[in-house]
Amino acid sequence: MYRRRLSPFSKTGTEGVAYRRAMDITLAPDDTLTTLESMLTRTTALMESVQPADLAAPTPCTDFDVEQLLEHMTTWAQVFDSTVNDRPLDFDPMTHVVGGDYARVFATASDGIVAGLRDGGWDRMMTMTASPIPGEMVLNMLLMEYLAHGWDLARAMGVAAPYTEQEAIVALRA
Repeated sequence: MYRRRLSPFSKTGTEGVAYRRAMDITLAPDDTLTTLESMLTRTTALMESVQPADLAAPTPCTDFDVEQLLEHMTTWAQVFDSTVNDRPLDFDPMTHVVGGDYARVFATASDGIVAGLRDGGWDRMMTMTASPIPGEMVLNMLLMEYLAHGWDLARAMGVAAPYTEQEAIVALRA
């Protein structure tokens, strides 16, 4: 088990005390993986709700409209899937185009991510694109990437972000 805390200076007063207590939770690795799995499932459901008319809508991530954000999220899910399963990447993530069916492709990659982390663990080095990095860093990147971009997608769709408070806390600790 491991512990992570955000800076105690991030919040002040009574709110800060409650916030620091929430951030000082201890999770077993399986709990963190269960949280990631839930977040990826919720992200898939959000992607499934996107309609063709939504694709050109702007997002809070100013570099992307909805379709570009879906491309980014899905492409990088495929990169993470290859990374955690020690498979060479067979495309350039900077030029790769998924081209639609984002929710299905994302769900397939998400299943691979969770299976790879569950079977192989994340207490090992992993090669992402070209450089070896600690598996825990990959896990933290996954948590932050899909919390942040899932929030971007939800905002663009005009709906609440689908994540629970506990999921947000775990991702923000990453």
